[in-house]
Amino acid sequence: MIMVSNQVLNDSISQELIALIGLIIAGAGVLWTAVGYLSMSVLRLYNMINKKD
Repeated sequence: MIMVSNQVLNDSISQELIALIGLIIAGAGVLWTAVGYLSMSVLRLYNMINKKD
């Protein structure tokens, strides 16, 4: 999305807004991935602690 706005659109405020939206979406994806990874790690530790062999 960021690359397309740089190559296809002329220099304007709409180009900047589309690039900003792309950065926001990418940032949200990184945040979502980090939360998921941390959740899996916490769940794994929880299962290891409560494991009853």
